[in-house]
Amino acid sequence: MSPFESFRRRIRDVEEARGTGSVKLTFSDGSKQSFSLTRNDRLKVLLACFDIARAARNPEAQPDSSPRAREIARAIATAERVTPPSRLWQTIAGTIKHAEEDKGEDAERPSE
Repeated sequence: MSPFESFRRRIRDVEEARGTGSVKLTFSDGSKQSFSLTRNDRLKVLLACFDIARAARNPEAQPDSSPRAREIARAIATAERVTPPSRLWQTIAGTIKHAEEDKGEDAERPSE
C-alpha cells in the first residue's frame, strides 16, 4: 500500500466515524488536557495541521482554519502521550513536527 493510499484510508476512517470522541493529552511536565471532538472537529484539526505546516514554510500564509483547531493540533503535536492512540493523531503530530524541523533547517542554511 502506498503512503498516499494509507493516508486516504485514514481520512475515510475519520469521515465515517460516528459521534463524539474525546482525546486526552499528557505532556512531558505531567500536565494533562482533553478535548471532546465531533467527526467534523477531527477533520478541522487535520486541516489545521496542514495550515500550520504551510505557515512553517511561508510565514505570510493566512490560515483558513479556526484558532481552536490550530490550538488542538499544536497540543497534539507537543503531547508526550495521546489517548486513545490513533493514526489520525500520529499523522497530525508528525506533519507539524516535520514542518517545524524543516523550518529550523531552513533557518540554519546560509542565504545565497
